[in-house]
Amino acid sequence: MWSDDQIDSYVDLCMDQMEKAQEKLQTEFNFGSFERFDFDIPNRALIFSSSGQPQLKCEICFICSTQESSGSLQWAWGNKSLPEDLTSDSLGLKILSEESGLEIFSLPVWEASEQEGWEMASIALNRLGGIGVYRCPAGDSNLFVLIKSVAHC
Repeated sequence: MWSDDQIDSYVDLCMDQMEKAQEKLQTEFNFGSFERFDFDIPNRALIFSSSGQPQLKCEICFICSTQESSGSLQWAWGNKSLPEDLTSDSLGLKILSEESGLEIFSLPVWEASEQEGWEMASIALNRLGGIGVYRCPAGDSNLFVLIKSVAHC
């Protein structure tokens, strides 16, 4: 079981790693500047577009979602409405429940804020690998996805 200090240190490490990864995505691919995003579910992709033209195609997996109105986080593996081929990678985070002693990694849904969604996305980046994360807003919900690769369209 991890101590509070170990948990805080690990989250800080993951958040720092994510910040560096996000800066690299912004520098190399102009992340955050596109007008819209769309999912290409059959190809496990997130497409960023501007002026109606696809610009970037990202290979992704779903990590978790947060909902402001209920103050909750749901792991992608626990959301049966999402395609399994896009959620199965998130199952790799359940082992953290045993390692850390924190049951949040094994509960499909738990009380959480958007900030905790970012923290779980940063942990996913650290544990599962990838080159960054993206938060897909939808009303009062946010879907956090792990970016595995990026290519220009």
